[in-house]
Amino acid sequence: MERLAEPEPGRATGVPAGLAEREQRAWDALPVRGTGTLESVARAAGFTVTETRAALGRLVLQGHAAETAGRYRRTPRP
Repeated sequence: MERLAEPEPGRATGVPAGLAEREQRAWDALPVRGTGTLESVARAAGFTVTETRAALGRLVLQGHAAETAGRYRRTPRP
């Protein structure tokens, strides 16, 4: 029986495929439950606020994240 590859240690499962490195780090920094501010996501990702705003903007455009009242969250996976 063939074994499935194990996820990388520390990596969340269900990560959207095809993300660039910055978008991947920003997505990983988003809370699994609830929402996070731009500043909290930037701190968790190790980015500046400007870098985080750009990465989150791309994630929102791709449908992987949503922003409401300055707070960001992961969007449900289909």
